[in-house]
Amino acid sequence: MKRRTMFGLMITIISVAIILIILSLCIAIVPYGHVGVKELFGSIDDDELSPGLHFKHPLANVHMMSVQQQEYTMSFTIGEGAIAQKDVTEVLTKEGLPIGISFETRKCIRRFV
Repeated sequence: MKRRTMFGLMITIISVAIILIILSLCIAIVPYGHVGVKELFGSIDDDELSPGLHFKHPLANVHMMSVQQQEYTMSFTIGEGAIAQKDVTEVLTKEGLPIGISFETRKCIRRFV
């Protein structure tokens, strides 16, 4: 009789562990400043996931996309932007003289409502 109760206990523990693993695969957490894009078998869902806790299909992947404004600076000054090196585009004028162009760009993914 003792062997039967140990076997039942082992089956219960294994069953609870499998259920917890499946439930953890069904939860997606999207951090603030990002949106989640669901992908299931190569097809993309049209609805984005806003920041927070979401339930999803266990086989679906959620890709995080940043919606925060990001900057990238290219300039003559070493270490001015996010990259610590001289990052300048050199172009030729109409006369064939080389000049360096520095610029800054900002990008942000916007949601369409």
